[in-house]
Amino acid sequence: MSKANSLRLVLLLAGAGLWACEGGGHANGEGDGDGGDVADGDGGADADVDDDGTADADGDVGTDGDGGEDGGPVCNTCHGDTDSPAPPLALDGSSATTSRGVGAHRSHLGSSDWHHEVACSDCHVVPMALTDPGHIDSDLPAELTWSALARNDGADPGFDGTNCSGVYCHGATLQPGGSNTSPQWTLVDGSQAECGTCHSLPPGGTHTTLDRCEYCHTEVIGAGYAFANPALHIDGTVQSNGPHPDGWSDGDVHGAAAEADLDACKSCHGDDLRGGAAGVSCYSCHGEGWTTDCTFCHGGVDNMTGAPPEGVAGQTSRDDLAVGAHTRHLSDTPTHLAWACEECHVVPADAFSPGHMDGDGRAELTFGPFNPAATYDFSAGRCSSLYCHGNGRGNNGAISWAGDPTLTCSSCHNDETVSEAAFTMSGQHWSHVGDTGLRCNQCHSTVVNSSKTIIDRTLHIDGDVTVSLAAGGTYNPATRTCTPICHDPETW
Repeated sequence: MSKANSLRLVLLLAGAGLWACEGGGHANGEGDGDGGDVADGDGGADADVDDDGTADADGDVGTDGDGGEDGGPVCNTCHGDTDSPAPPLALDGSSATTSRGVGAHRSHLGSSDWHHEVACSDCHVVPMALTDPGHIDSDLPAELTWSALARNDGADPGFDGTNCSGVYCHGATLQPGGSNTSPQWTLVDGSQAECGTCHSLPPGGTHTTLDRCEYCHTEVIGAGYAFANPALHIDGTVQSNGPHPDGWSDGDVHGAAAEADLDACKSCHGDDLRGGAAGVSCYSCHGEGWTTDCTFCHGGVDNMTGAPPEGVAGQTSRDDLAVGAHTRHLSDTPTHLAWACEECHVVPADAFSPGHMDGDGRAELTFGPFNPAATYDFSAGRCSSLYCHGNGRGNNGAISWAGDPTLTCSSCHNDETVSEAAFTMSGQHWSHVGDTGLRCNQCHSTVVNSSKTIIDRTLHIDGDVTVSLAAGGTYNPATRTCTPICHDPETW
């Protein structure tokens, strides 16, 4: 606006009674004559325009300090409306955001659900009076005089008539920056306000590669990029807290979290967990060798094989699937020698070996050669198609993993306590055990005694059927032919 037009506007406003220029202030009929803010006779201060350029609570008139209303207008006499002094409307009467005089004013001013409230004074010098120097004494467009917030962190703001650039608020100092750190003033469709435009997701550089902002900026934002306190976002300060909750140092807590999502740990502590962007090495607490010590994360209570108890999250009860029957399998028992971990799992060379800590929070079951058809139902906690819990005639055993069941000989295969109708043992077993009353030791004398106690655990559940006739004789497993002293040779 030219100076002539500015003067003409003043005269028009004054002639219409909309602006009284007494002493250069926003008048209420009591000019103080010194060009400063007008003071009422009772000492109450006018409040037509706040220091940041926003309107008083009533939106169109100032309120005296004594509670009475004065008659002076506020900024929205010339631009803006009763909701805000910021356009629309612009001085030229335009209201579309595609007009430079309107643009993204309203997107910046006022309350927001995602950013700190921007004041008029962040981009302009807000006049205390209509005729203050620099207000209406120069041509349009309005002068831009960037605030400390806009210049924060060494930013150097600028505007070329179309795009803002170098502004702290739009990520100018966040290297390598987002997808659009020089937004177009008249593009107000929300696309320039999306997460990732000011800073990338994640921000890059020395920042963690984790995109879960809420881990380190809990005061500001929650899960799913939902802001907890928008006033703290783009406010000139980075509110950062440790990414871990209270109690995180407990191995049962962060150990389970690492098992569930090791990549999240690596995003801060580096791929080798020796510092990374966080600058804190896991080895500084755990020491060298922890990644090859199975008992560092699980086991170490009943034995040192690494088998639970305890589980990764500290579980110790046999009723918990993380513990279950590990100890019974990994220890010598009256019926069998200890099984190796490899019978049910791939044993990793290192905690970070592929397939070990893979993010699903549970151990994979990869059964060994004794149980080639075995399966495990994670929801039911039950093993099926087992050789080791079968009756010796194939992979037909099944058993629940958790709990503490009492197992006898007949839990896996039949003995003399089972009726003929329920008897499922092979060949001539029933005629010997049921009809004749022979006992297991008479045909398997090197494996079990007459009390049904296993006397050689290397021969029980070893993948073979060991036949050793107590009274003498031979058995040919290839032809399944028995030649005992008690009867003629027969095929079993």
